[in-house]
Amino acid sequence: MRNEVPLALVTGASEGLGRAFAKRLAGDGYQVVAVARNEARLKKLVSELGDGGHSFLAADLCETAGVTEVAAALTSKHFDLLVNNAGLGRYGDFATSDELHSQQMIRLNCEALVMLPRAFIENAHEGDALVNVSGVLGLLPVPGMSVYAATKGFILSFSQALWHEQKERGVYVMALVPGPIATEFKSRSGGAADKGPPAAITQTPDQVIDRAMKQLAKRKRPVVMAAARRARLIFSLFRRMPRKSVMRIMAKFH
Repeated sequence: MRNEVPLALVTGASEGLGRAFAKRLAGDGYQVVAVARNEARLKKLVSELGDGGHSFLAADLCETAGVTEVAAALTSKHFDLLVNNAGLGRYGDFATSDELHSQQMIRLNCEALVMLPRAFIENAHEGDALVNVSGVLGLLPVPGMSVYAATKGFILSFSQALWHEQKERGVYVMALVPGPIATEFKSRSGGAADKGPPAAITQTPDQVIDRAMKQLAKRKRPVVMAAARRARLIFSLFRRMPRKSVMRIMAKFH
């Protein structure tokens, strides 16, 4: 039985793209369950979403207990939409990086991203949808962000296979591939102030969500490129260039 009011769970909802997703979905008539680690930010977000029975769940998806708690919430009732947005990145050479940071990236960007869809699909009905947020860095090897880029590549591969597996059931799976977004990601990930993508290829969270929601309504493409037009052109060119040349270019920005 479908919900009278569509129900969506959004991870990584306390800031950036996840926060913008929660606000857009609430505005579109969804009842939102916002998930993140920061309870204070979640409370503030839910207060801004207005009436509609919105709620939050404070959970650390880098930890098994947090994943178990959110998975239990997904199996306790029927959700129409899961936005698997939570992610973690760190700048720096792999050999000298903190081992814990690499483990956390894999746990959050890969392990949690696999386990939550399993729980969601258990109760999924025809017409429901799952959005896994990847990124353009998942298309290429990225020196200085080797583990992060690899996890985003994992999301792309996993999501496309899952799209094929679930299409007969009528459950739509989208791999959302944003380009650079104007959020706190860079500063929180240890990025240098003088490096990073040019402003000309950077988008706002709302611009990314506009693209995602348009394709969510169509429910056709397994991969939705939500990068700015210039970014799409650049990465299309990169995919035709020798990998060594691409890595030299990418290393300058990371």
